[in-house]
Amino acid sequence: MVQQENSKYILQTVQNAARILTLFTLERDEWNLSEISKELNLDISHVRRLLTTLEQENFLKKTGKKYALGLDVLNLSGIVHSHLSIHLEARPILQQLVNEVGEAIHIGVLEGTRVNYLDKLETTHPIKLASQIGKWNPLYNTGCGKIILSYLPEDHLEEVLQKIEKQGMIKSTSNTVTDINELRRQLAGIRNSGYAVSSNELQEGVASIAAPIHDYSGEVIAAVSITGSCKKLCGDEIEIYISKIVNAAKKISKKIGFSSY
Repeated sequence: MVQQENSKYILQTVQNAARILTLFTLERDEWNLSEISKELNLDISHVRRLLTTLEQENFLKKTGKKYALGLDVLNLSGIVHSHLSIHLEARPILQQLVNEVGEAIHIGVLEGTRVNYLDKLETTHPIKLASQIGKWNPLYNTGCGKIILSYLPEDHLEEVLQKIEKQGMIKSTSNTVTDINELRRQLAGIRNSGYAVSSNELQEGVASIAAPIHDYSGEVIAAVSITGSCKKLCGDEIEIYISKIVNAAKKISKKIGFSSY
């Protein structure tokens, strides 16, 4: 009974914190303690505790008696906007690519030690793929994951690699890399070439060829890949597929503001 009451209290606290954050809009970006208490019909002492916590976690900042959204919320907003921008700008380019190659196309982004798929364009190809929008896969045995890893700043890369090693590198197929130092060697080569090829690493008989998407600052914020059978993608025409995915990534990068090509 006590545990249920505690769980209910925690849930209500989280809900009230969320209600506070949603008060802040473009039309009204500052609120004080009493205004929030009155607007949400919450006890002022409860609101004070929530505001203190939200400020400590950088979700809010306080200037005088007024509160405004903090940097952490603004950073999250920027991530959402960036992902939406990639999705919208990339769609026409990727649809054309699907029509040309007849294989599935993915856009993936970094999420901790995983790659999460923002978008997937299907094909009539009979191969069943272990991917879908919103689903994640490991970074170390996917084309998108490896290309994103290879472009991370060195300190961030080492942090992610240490986490991957600690979590364990699962051998999905006979080709899956399970040694962190071998992965480091692969990533160095990928960075130099500007593309990644993953063959028989996540699924038997399946390959992906990926290239990086840069934002206006030059940072790699996503990856795009062609995914299909190893026999087709890694055969005599592999250079054609590499060229197509690299060119598609460059077009998307330009559309979201990268101008160094």
